[in-house]
Amino acid sequence: MSSHLVYKDSAYRIMFNCQELVKVRNNLASNSERNMINLNVFYLAGHIIECISSYCIYELSNYPRSSSLYSLNESTVAFRNRQNPSVLQIYRHDIEKKLQWILCNCRSSKQVLLLDKTYNKVIPSIVKSWNIKTRYCNNTQTISENDVDTFLNIATKYRSEILQHITP
Repeated sequence: MSSHLVYKDSAYRIMFNCQELVKVRNNLASNSERNMINLNVFYLAGHIIECISSYCIYELSNYPRSSSLYSLNESTVAFRNRQNPSVLQIYRHDIEKKLQWILCNCRSSKQVLLLDKTYNKVIPSIVKSWNIKTRYCNNTQTISENDVDTFLNIATKYRSEILQHITP
């Protein structure tokens, strides 16, 4: 399969791997090993959100499922937002722009917690912390298990809600 459906499958695969890594982490005594797994789960949880958001954008845009993603490049995969004429480049690591695009272009987005306007009170700090500094940090950086577990739970719930309320 080389269509945009790979994003949907990737989101599931990454979620599964994160859940398995958390099980491993919970059985480790070493703080440095636990932290390394926390950093990896945090990194991967952001990719759950990115992958399922990319899938959602393709679906909402009625992008042909028969079109191969492997033949595309960044400049040909650009989606215009109805309310903002700027272009969303799908291959960029920008969760916030993807969430905004979905929010502006999907009538049922209010059924998705991460897209609900009330989310602005709780989630942005976690989503914003999935930045280049955190994604590509060295193993000496620490991150709390609570923040990691919260972010993974948000990503998992978001994936489920996108599949339930927005996309087939």
